[in-house]
Amino acid sequence: MTLLRNPRKLFEAYDSEALRGMGRAKWTLGSNLFGAAVAEMDFAPAGEIVSALRSAIEKGDFGYPHQAVIETAAEAMRQWLVDQYDWDVERQDVVTIGGLVHALEAYFLFFAGEKKDVVVPTPSYPPFLHVPTELGWNVIESPMQCVDGRWCLDLDDIERAFAKGAGTLILCNPHNPTGTVFTRAELTSLSEIVEAHGGRVFSDEIHGPLTYNTSAAGEDQRHVPYASVTDAATGHAMTGVSATKGWNMGGINAAHVVVAERDRATAQRLNAMLSHSASTPGLWATAAAYNDGRGWLENLLDYLNENRRRLAELICDSLPGVGYRIPDASYLAWIDFRQTEWADCPSAHISQRARVALVEGADFGSPGPGFARLNFATPYPVLEEILAAISEAFQSTRSTRPRNELI
Repeated sequence: MTLLRNPRKLFEAYDSEALRGMGRAKWTLGSNLFGAAVAEMDFAPAGEIVSALRSAIEKGDFGYPHQAVIETAAEAMRQWLVDQYDWDVERQDVVTIGGLVHALEAYFLFFAGEKKDVVVPTPSYPPFLHVPTELGWNVIESPMQCVDGRWCLDLDDIERAFAKGAGTLILCNPHNPTGTVFTRAELTSLSEIVEAHGGRVFSDEIHGPLTYNTSAAGEDQRHVPYASVTDAATGHAMTGVSATKGWNMGGINAAHVVVAERDRATAQRLNAMLSHSASTPGLWATAAAYNDGRGWLENLLDYLNENRRRLAELICDSLPGVGYRIPDASYLAWIDFRQTEWADCPSAHISQRARVALVEGADFGSPGPGFARLNFATPYPVLEEILAAISEAFQSTRSTRPRNELI
């Protein structure tokens, strides 16, 4: 693992004008001046990943995924799980696939069983609400509880849903959009509930590499894969993992699924079809990330750690009445506008008045209205510009509001 000599130079390589000119998805939403919605980062990539992609291109190795690249990437991912979590999974239980949404689709098409009710803790990454519905399943929202600012699973509500016949829970661990890192105790309790009712869990773990060493409260923490907490969880979970979030490779089309022993035969039967959705250069990039990009990731986490705390200061200083809990993981801020004039649809107000693209909280399910999701994985000077634009529009709204209007 090689640490960067000057990481700040790498993570502040671009200013807002350069980012605007790149034409990336994050910065090309409508007529907005600033992009803070799409979950990708505004940083220069890890040199090891660039080298791996360059090597694949120079060799002309960008045809269909072949055995060498599939095995190299799968083994790199397996070793990452061992090194990070002491979780040693069988190679035969690792399936290559093009992405986590592909994995979710495959789960419901081939593995989910006959119980059609799906429990989704909300707020939730929107595809977790939409994909099962489009495939014929019935989504049941389980609103999460917010305790002292920390969002956590409502285990009693989840148990009621399984008792009524739900078959699957979709877990996002660490959680998107709230940034919660669930504790081993929480996950163990969840596994006991699911197992008691013969249920299953699809666990999206792609934000795991972006877990900070300390929580928002300053306590030591670590990401624990759900399937590793108990034998029961191992037996009923399907786990999605990918380097795409941690190493900023959202467009590479490469991920892995760790299946339970009960799903091994089905997974092996479908292996060729599922791996066909992955990208050969993306798999080489994945192997490079897990094997050689750990120093880059460590420096990234240091930079994002500063940004998540600086964002709290910026919000406190410039957006009165707006709530924000520093996330335990990821670069996504779940910002609370419910006590402000923008409570109805904060993202729309910010887009129209400040020309900053965020994601509307209502898109994440029933607890979401009044919130907006902001991506702070951007150079700090750009983050300052974004907050300044939002603050100017916000203060303008407050100053022009009729005096007799109630907040």
